[in-house]
Amino acid sequence: MLGFRFKWRITVESDNRRWGMTSGKDCAVCKVVGLLAGIGALNWGLVGIFGIDLVEQLLGEMTGPARVVYGLIGIAGLLALLSLVKCCPCKKGTCETKK
Repeated sequence: MLGFRFKWRITVESDNRRWGMTSGKDCAVCKVVGLLAGIGALNWGLVGIFGIDLVEQLLGEMTGPARVVYGLIGIAGLLALLSLVKCCPCKKGTCETKK
């Protein structure tokens, strides 16, 4: 039997921090990843609700630039998922758990 054990520690410093809004101390990579992941989420929301793919409408159906955009958004999504289990070095200890 496989067992997985996760330790979750959520530190809420303020109402803004609870909702993921920080004071701008994230590194440029974290900001770009968040922006691209958000754009990708909005695009998939439009596809699911209205059947509208903005990337396809702006750049054409699977053209070279569209593939680049989809690839960058996919990489940003992977990095965003990775940030759930591994802290970015720009956080400087805010993700560490106390023992």
